[in-house]
Amino acid sequence: PENRAALMWLLDNLIDDRRLAEAHQWMEKLVCMDNTFRVPMYRYLIAQAAGEKEEAAACLIELESMEDQEWCWAVTLGDIYTLRQDYDKAIAWYRKGQELQPSPKYTDSATSIAHIYEILGNAPKAIEAYQEQLRLLREEWGIVRGEELDEVERAIRSLQ
Repeated sequence: PENRAALMWLLDNLIDDRRLAEAHQWMEKLVCMDNTFRVPMYRYLIAQAAGEKEEAAACLIELESMEDQEWCWAVTLGDIYTLRQDYDKAIAWYRKGQELQPSPKYTDSATSIAHIYEILGNAPKAIEAYQEQLRLLREEWGIVRGEELDEVERAIRSLQ
C-alpha cells in the first residue's frame, strides 16, 4: 500500500481484468501519495475501460495540460494516442517526450515512431525514425556494435 510502483502495477492489472470498482478504491491510495500525471492517467484508463467516454475525454484533457511534469508524461500521452490510433498526435507526443528527456536519452520514442510509420505504410519516415534510434544508441549510449544496432539496421534494410 505504501509502494507507488507496486500500486501502479496493481492498478494496471485490475484495469486489465476489468475489476474497475477495486481499481477505483486503489486509485484513492494513489491520489494520496502521487501528485503527478499518473493520477489523471489512471483515471483516464479506468474511465476508458468502463466505457465512460466523456469522463475519459475530460481526464485526457487534464493530462495534456500538465506541462510541468517529468518527460515520461509526454511519452505516456504518445502511448495513449497510439492505442487510440490517433497516430499524428502520438508521434507529436513521442517527439516531445524525446525532446524533454535528459541525456542519455532512451530510444523508445524513436522506436515507437518507427513502428507507427510502418503501420501507416510510410517506409521513408519509418527509416528516418530508425536512423534516429541508431543515432541515439551511438551518441547517447556509446553503442557502436552489437545486436542492438544490428536489429535496427535489419529493420531499416527490410524497409528499403
